[in-house]
Amino acid sequence: MRVSRGLAALAAACALLLTGCEQRLTEDNYESIADGMTIDEVFSILGDGESQETTGVGVDSSGLMSRSGQDSRAEYVWSESGRTVTIQFRDGKVIYKTKSGF
Repeated sequence: MRVSRGLAALAAACALLLTGCEQRLTEDNYESIADGMTIDEVFSILGDGESQETTGVGVDSSGLMSRSGQDSRAEYVWSESGRTVTIQFRDGKVIYKTKSGF
């Protein structure tokens, strides 16, 4: 009887741990990310992403590329089980997304 109770407790503990391991990088979640969504909306779907450094390069009025300290772009990456999603934001809203490993 003691062994059965111990196994039942172990099984219950494993079940609780596995419910916290929900896979978030799914095809459905990726497809639900749309241009114009906010960073918070994306984080609510995919979880917290890893911020990547972006360069502030833009085009000035003469058509030349220039660095801009005021460029409000951000890029985040999510990686899980060999899958990767990269999303770029401008002014806090999605402008581009890509995936690999799906």
